[in-house]
Amino acid sequence: MVTSLSVPVPENSPQGTTVAIISIHDKDSGSNGKVHCYISEPSPFKVNPAFMSDFSLTVNGPLDREMKDEYEVTIIARDEGSPSLSTSTTLKIDISDVNDNAPRFIQSVETIFINENNPPGSHIYTASASDTDIGQNSFITYSIRDRTVAYFQCHIKATDAGLRALSSNLTLNIFIEDINDNAPTFTPLHSALTIKASRSAEPGHLITKVKAVDLDSGYNAWTFYKLKDLGESGKSPFTIAHQTGEITLKRSFTDSDHDEYRLHVVAQDHGEPAMTAEAQIVIYVVEYGEELKFDNQETKRNSYEFSDANIYLVVAICVISSIFLITLIVFSVLKWQKYRDEVNELKENYKICSNTGGSWMYSQHTQYQISSNSLRPKSDLIVFTPNNFQTPGTEEQVNPQGVILNSAYKVRLIKHDVIQFLLKMSYIS
Repeated sequence: MVTSLSVPVPENSPQGTTVAIISIHDKDSGSNGKVHCYISEPSPFKVNPAFMSDFSLTVNGPLDREMKDEYEVTIIARDEGSPSLSTSTTLKIDISDVNDNAPRFIQSVETIFINENNPPGSHIYTASASDTDIGQNSFITYSIRDRTVAYFQCHIKATDAGLRALSSNLTLNIFIEDINDNAPTFTPLHSALTIKASRSAEPGHLITKVKAVDLDSGYNAWTFYKLKDLGESGKSPFTIAHQTGEITLKRSFTDSDHDEYRLHVVAQDHGEPAMTAEAQIVIYVVEYGEELKFDNQETKRNSYEFSDANIYLVVAICVISSIFLITLIVFSVLKWQKYRDEVNELKENYKICSNTGGSWMYSQHTQYQISSNSLRPKSDLIVFTPNNFQTPGTEEQVNPQGVILNSAYKVRLIKHDVIQFLLKMSYIS
């Protein structure tokens, strides 16, 4: 009779790990009751004698649940009797999973291309990893390991949920693919260009060169040039280089050619859909000897025409200057007139006369007695008064020196005011 007790075996079990206990009972005695136990076929297990009639089934080799998750081990017990008798039993041994496998990406490095101008939330890439473990050990979560988005490279880490979490990494390179969302632009920015060409120019003569730039990249930014509306039956004397934008004379001018040509230059990129820009070039055909130069129509218009704002500004400055000048003249005239009136009034009110003796007296009509203690003994004006008697009929004697000083002082004050005013007006002017 064979009885056994076994438990699931972890796949990382080392050699010698007991898998099951086998008990064998033989009712015979002596050599007939001695029993030997062994496994009938090769396996990573072996049977070892344990105690008395008990045997142990132990691990004898590496186990890998991902390769084989269960074993059916047939154990044979044979006695030493003659004839020998035997019995067998089959044990089903389950190999339990341990977290010994990290998640795996199909490729460790992948490169993708995405269009620009994607709205937030747009799908870019789906990362997928697999784990050969089972149960909780096979649950995978995804996260961006580091934020190197500035270089458009992401490192994605796949981690399982095992007790000893294992992980694997994916390097994702992201390249933003350009779409044709920018039209070519002529430089310098102008809608029309006016130039002159000599009527005696030879074929191949360079008339001008245009240039357009495209903010896209790669094939979408590759720009070529062409002329539109070349005139009657395409007889225009001009041609343009598709790659460089050089406008040259393809034939000599004739008498039947016009004096003015308006060329419409088209710059077109190679995107899908193609985008274009257009500029107009006005070419005046002039006789030999006239000055040949490139005239920008915008510059020409700015040189010969004033804008409305400039005209209003000039008119306002002229009006303000005129009003100021007129005010200054009127004020000067009024001030001068006031000065003349004050001088005339002094002359009328303070008539200074000289008698035959040389003394100075007031007019007989207006006489004042001046007594001032503030007058200093010395004065800038010296009056010589002889010892003559007063003219008969004079009722009151006055101090002639004080009267003359008072009159002179007022005259000097008026002159000082006028001079100061003229100086101020000169400074303001």
